[in-house]
Amino acid sequence: MFGFAKQELYIIAFLIFSLLVGASVKMYRQNSSERVVSTPTGSVEQFSNKVKEIDSLEAATKKGESLKKKEVVAEPTKTKWRNIKVNVNKASVTELQKVPQIGPVLASNIVEYRLKKGDFPKIDDMIHVKGIGKKTLNKIRDYLILK
Repeated sequence: MFGFAKQELYIIAFLIFSLLVGASVKMYRQNSSERVVSTPTGSVEQFSNKVKEIDSLEAATKKGESLKKKEVVAEPTKTKWRNIKVNVNKASVTELQKVPQIGPVLASNIVEYRLKKGDFPKIDDMIHVKGIGKKTLNKIRDYLILK
């Protein structure tokens, strides 16, 4: 066939097969990279801020400076969360995460509960959300509003 020996035909078939497999892999990678789930920018920013805070603590302790945990951690959180008021019935997962004690899992649990059962008539009704007990509810109560 085409003046090629049997062994040469096998090599040509192998090369064509390899070309097709390579093209398929390339197409798969291009299509799968477009479906990457993006993370909320808030969580990335929070992570970056925590990394910077840890790096500054490490640098300070290497220099021999004494740092009190209370001064470094407690003070910024007070100013950060002092005036936050989040509408529980309208807030997104990202907005709920601005409240202390509410992370991404608890925020998504709140939104899921709200979608299934409807708006919260009272803040106390949040006790029915998975992950919120009496203690957590008392800690976050001052940061939540209903509208």
